[in-house]
Amino acid sequence: FGPDIPMWNIDRNGAIDYGHCFLCIDPEQITPGGEFGAKLKKYLERMRGLPVADEGLSVLVPGDPEKCEENLAQEKGVRLNQSIALGVRNLARELGCVECLPIEIRQLPEDATAAKHLFASKH
Repeated sequence: FGPDIPMWNIDRNGAIDYGHCFLCIDPEQITPGGEFGAKLKKYLERMRGLPVADEGLSVLVPGDPEKCEENLAQEKGVRLNQSIALGVRNLARELGCVECLPIEIRQLPEDATAAKHLFASKH
């Protein structure tokens, strides 16, 4: 169970109104001898080789945008939208460690606002 999925034995006085289905498939059982990996590689190459709709773009398969984002993060760091960056700065201020933040976050406009993080509130 993930942290956001309630345990099934909790009484909610009504239907939970969601369901989950998990499948685990061993490709070796379908195509023995390592054929699955080779066939998948060939299929992905074929998909990526299809004609593009826009000359400035490429044909992507599932996982390609994520891999691109991962490479960009390795090169330049993780991208944050301004709301998240402001929340990180607010938290760093509360914890007294603003100097540890990247300069781009420290130099965000002072008049910008972001919601306070729940875990950063002082009780």
